[in-house]
Amino acid sequence: FAFAAVTGFSPSVCRAALMQTLLIAAPLWNRRSDGITSVFAALIVLLARNPYSARHIGLQLSFLSTLGIVTLTPAISEALLSAPRESPRWDNKLFRRAATIAAASLSSTAGALAFSSPLLGHYFGYVSLAAPVANFFALPAAGALFVLGLLASLFGIFWALLGAAFGGLAALFAWWIESVARFAARLPYASVYVTNPYFLAWIVYVYIIFGVLALLRARMKRLLYPVCGTVLTLSLALALCAASAYPGTEVTMINVGQGQCIAVTDGGAAALIDCGSTTTDAFAAADAFLSGRGTTRVDIVILTHYHDDHANGVPALLERRGVKALIAPAPDEGDAAAEEILALALLHGVDIIFAEERLELTLGSARITLYPPEGIGSGNERCLAAVISRGEWDVLVTGDLDGDGEEYLTESYDLPDVEVLIAGHHGSKYSSTEAFLSATRPETALISVGENNYGHPSRETILRLRAFGCAVYRTDINGNVSLRAERTWE
Repeated sequence: FAFAAVTGFSPSVCRAALMQTLLIAAPLWNRRSDGITSVFAALIVLLARNPYSARHIGLQLSFLSTLGIVTLTPAISEALLSAPRESPRWDNKLFRRAATIAAASLSSTAGALAFSSPLLGHYFGYVSLAAPVANFFALPAAGALFVLGLLASLFGIFWALLGAAFGGLAALFAWWIESVARFAARLPYASVYVTNPYFLAWIVYVYIIFGVLALLRARMKRLLYPVCGTVLTLSLALALCAASAYPGTEVTMINVGQGQCIAVTDGGAAALIDCGSTTTDAFAAADAFLSGRGTTRVDIVILTHYHDDHANGVPALLERRGVKALIAPAPDEGDAAAEEILALALLHGVDIIFAEERLELTLGSARITLYPPEGIGSGNERCLAAVISRGEWDVLVTGDLDGDGEEYLTESYDLPDVEVLIAGHHGSKYSSTEAFLSATRPETALISVGENNYGHPSRETILRLRAFGCAVYRTDINGNVSLRAERTWE
């Protein structure tokens, strides 16, 4: 209860404290400790105090995970230990201890995920495949970290030096857990997204198969075939996902709310232009889209500028997905967001290119031409612009350039007549001017926008685009919008 107080009595921690109290207190009254009874009793107490806590995601995940551990983990652990017990090495104390720890880790993870994964899919849109790997290596360290942290706190009250010594040891285990989590998150297909029909079908298949086996009370020793079937169907889902990717050039404006993230894919190659949002998790949206296309790596990340609504998802992108190269404008002095991104890029061995002159890149069969910022001003005035081309089909991206920046772009460079314009500054009335539209003559306009207080997209901009004959698509209305040469769809 002291620990629950330290954490602010959050519903999930209170559930654990109440449950453990019942389990520990049962023998004092000559009662049998029963996990299921304790879980539901703790839930009843919490809901009696505050019925609305049932809507708390933390309580829901904590309750379902614990229920899975209590009901399924013992049987799974017993099945995992059946083979080691038949081994002649079972009499070896070290072997027996290692096998027991491994079985406990894997069975606890399987039990927790069995009931909580549907909730994760509902709230966050994904199911973790890396969790068993991460927990296998991290769970043993978690117990040591907790004990050492407790000792550091207690001894630190009376003797700071001894408290610091225990704290240093605890920090080693904390570093190990964090390192394992980062490594697992960077594994290809660390998570599968329920928005992908192949992965959704696989998840449904797994629950049906194991649900039927549970109803039939099948012996755990006979689960080899269902487990193999699970692995094979997952491999099939991954193969279908990769095979269904469009082999040509595809440009997608990903719905990230009030921000911008544009994916350019061509066969197995992928690039992202910006990845940021002030209303949603831009990295999660980009990760879900790329995973759904069977893409595990990003070849190029292009930043138009470093504002949060265009760049705050890039740090997670650099840490959790392999990125080969980062292209961006030279940062302003003292720009903390730019410094963080560039430092992470260096840490992960990403090639950094500052766009100080016109650049041409090749991505599969596509060509990306980059135009450097004007070189004066800061922020929106120092935006990189890009044209994605496939044959005579061109898509123009201007970041947050306003009318003056658009004028500089058209006067300094020979821009093509474009088929698609990513409207500047989320449809601001100061961008996509009449002069700029006359110079570029787009046929389709895309606006990346979400809930905001800026009036984006402005009525004036929408009317201007339509006056020039543009078909207008918006992420807040149409969601992700994907384009291919001579083809557009929502």
